[in-house]
Amino acid sequence: MIRSDVLLGLPEYEVTAVEEVAGQIRISVRFTGQVTCPHCGQSKLRTKDRRLRRPRHESWGSRRCVLELETRKYQCRACGRSFCQRFPGIQHRLRATEPFRRSVCQKHFDGISRSRLGRRENISSATIERWFLWYLRLLAGERISSECPRVLGIDEHFFTRRHGYATTFCDLKNYKVHDVVLGRSEASLEGYLSRLEGKHLVEVVCMDLAASYRALEAFSAGAHRRRSLSRHPHGQSSLSRMLEGNRSSGFKEPRTAVADAPPPAQPESSATRAADGLS
Repeated sequence: MIRSDVLLGLPEYEVTAVEEVAGQIRISVRFTGQVTCPHCGQSKLRTKDRRLRRPRHESWGSRRCVLELETRKYQCRACGRSFCQRFPGIQHRLRATEPFRRSVCQKHFDGISRSRLGRRENISSATIERWFLWYLRLLAGERISSECPRVLGIDEHFFTRRHGYATTFCDLKNYKVHDVVLGRSEASLEGYLSRLEGKHLVEVVCMDLAASYRALEAFSAGAHRRRSLSRHPHGQSSLSRMLEGNRSSGFKEPRTAVADAPPPAQPESSATRAADGLS
């Protein structure tokens, strides 16, 4: 039996039939997971009603796909409260599965307009907007829950005249932006850094050597084992060499720290050389 999470992208389902009706793929599925009362958690239930749901699913090629699923209304024998059955990947009172909503949002994220996408998928423009806001909140939640990168880059940039500056945290190992936070002072970043997960795993920090950044307590602790790269050209070239090595051989802890290089020596003037010759 083919697993439903492989075929449909949804867990705990069993595919019972697949047929084509008027150019549309209809997949009959049955939920195989355990049903419990959402109020008290008991599994002693009585069936009060049943009906068929046909939520829209991801298209198979150019043909639209619909799931056919039997849902029931239960009454808990323990607490006496009634509820409708819940399914993973299919929210209550929605006419589309989560994989289909994700696919629509990804197409809109790639640049397809709401009007064209609505005509193609036979859904309204307002529905696409509502799904896209849900998709952005989902991506933001996934980014917040991710751990702090091991090779961290910190720099500020001007955001708007109203909000001022913002600080960007980058994952220099994977060449990705980890997060963007408003403000650049120690007071504005202290709350964010205190909630940052995995900051104890940071091994390399590339940041501006301004006093506001060097005073951050979140990265001052344990600084004896971290490598700090400045904005000096020698530091940037060392960082580039380190990243080039990461591409070919994977991440390795830098062998040496880059300190502030002394200012370059000024060339002697002709007057100075003439005075040395007379002496």
